[in-house]
Amino acid sequence: MRWRTVLGSLAILLWMFVYCLLAWWLGSLLPFNMAVLSIYALVAGIAWIFPALKIYKWTRKDAGSELRNP
Repeated sequence: MRWRTVLGSLAILLWMFVYCLLAWWLGSLLPFNMAVLSIYALVAGIAWIFPALKIYKWTRKDAGSELRNP
């Protein structure tokens, strides 16, 4: 297993933990209105993907380097 994979996995877990706490806190500040909460849930439910995708792409960088240099 490559070090980027391990480090990236830990970074995604840490990111998800921090993001969940932040989303929970921000959601508690919103007014209790179903339209506002529904839009917030949609946005917050999708927004975590973009930073996690960057971390994932970083872990996949040079994935075939061992094959090119035997």
